[in-house]
Amino acid sequence: MSTKSNIKQFTNEKRFHNKNVQESLALPVIAKCPVGIRFINYASGSNHIESYAATLSYININIHKAYSGLNQTTQTNNTSFIQNGIFVIERAILNVKNILALSALYLAKIALEPFYVFFSKYYTAKKNCKAYLIKNAIHDKLFIQVWCYDNFSINFLWNNGNFGKGILSRSAPTWLNRFEDFTQKNENSVSVEQFTLDRRSKKKGEKSHNINLFGSINAETSSSMEPLQLTPCETLYLSTAVGCLTILDKFNNEFSLEAVWKLLFQTESNSILWSNKLLVEYAVYHFYKSRGWIVKNGLKFSVDFVLYKSGPQSSHSEYSVKIIPVTSGEIKSDSDNLYKSYDQDIRILMSQSRICSQVKKRLFLCYVEIPDLQIPVQIPIYDLSIYKITEISVTRFNPETNR
Repeated sequence: MSTKSNIKQFTNEKRFHNKNVQESLALPVIAKCPVGIRFINYASGSNHIESYAATLSYININIHKAYSGLNQTTQTNNTSFIQNGIFVIERAILNVKNILALSALYLAKIALEPFYVFFSKYYTAKKNCKAYLIKNAIHDKLFIQVWCYDNFSINFLWNNGNFGKGILSRSAPTWLNRFEDFTQKNENSVSVEQFTLDRRSKKKGEKSHNINLFGSINAETSSSMEPLQLTPCETLYLSTAVGCLTILDKFNNEFSLEAVWKLLFQTESNSILWSNKLLVEYAVYHFYKSRGWIVKNGLKFSVDFVLYKSGPQSSHSEYSVKIIPVTSGEIKSDSDNLYKSYDQDIRILMSQSRICSQVKKRLFLCYVEIPDLQIPVQIPIYDLSIYKITEISVTRFNPETNR
């Protein structure tokens, strides 16, 4: 097991020295990313300067006129930005020249910009996507699902951040395209789902069942066959932090943001504890989104999240994240076993590291320091800076190479 500076784990930026920048920074640095998660870096000297630059490297301030009507521009510190417009953030590491051109004070100002930036894609909070909240009761237990049905919301959310998953597809909602290719007898188009189905059928010595799947579907119902399913963390992020998602019930009545939080957290109260499992997961999800990662569910690999650089359609995920809450302050007696499921037995840790190493992923243990459980918080929550996040990189011990 190895511990590294959590910003330096995600960058290969070369070391550089600058006396002016070094004098303007105080040690240790507490850099606050746009989502409000506190990041503490304990580096010093030139390492500290490099880490601070890398902290902000994912905020590559490339601002374009992506939408019409955004013509008013100003010039500040050699960086253009659009007044009353949108930020176009590209997940690219700033080079040394750009970092030295900006003062540390200006970089800190950019890092504190709350919620109005969306990393890695062109995005605007003015878009109004719609999703439906569906309640299902199974064995007296309530399950909440959020589905997008209209094509605009599905295409916009997937193309601008790979949010959600098609319920009839492996990842991207491709059911309609596959159905159209089948009806038009387009043999040149091969989807991932079709390739996987043919491969499995070949192993079993069976014929593909595609004809049976598509033959019973007509063109009228095919367009509404596959909704985009959003996770609770994605729903909270899009509706609260970005503000581009509206949640409706089955009668097309709009839920208030407070009602959405109550339904997702399944509570009747207007406040929740900081130790709430979903809230902790949302804080970690928010943390990685602010650093430019595409965050998807990691249940398949026995972790909480997996991180993609550009999305599942272009490459495999490089990192996996296991969340470990760490309580601080005075804890109520009835909450002593609240995180019993998070206890990290060495056998579980070795199992997770082996799974991740077999699928070419680096495992990160994400420790989330939780404040006093006696202090409730009002919903909806916009500021998550009360959480402190520490990452530890775990490498599998191989006796043949590590002893």
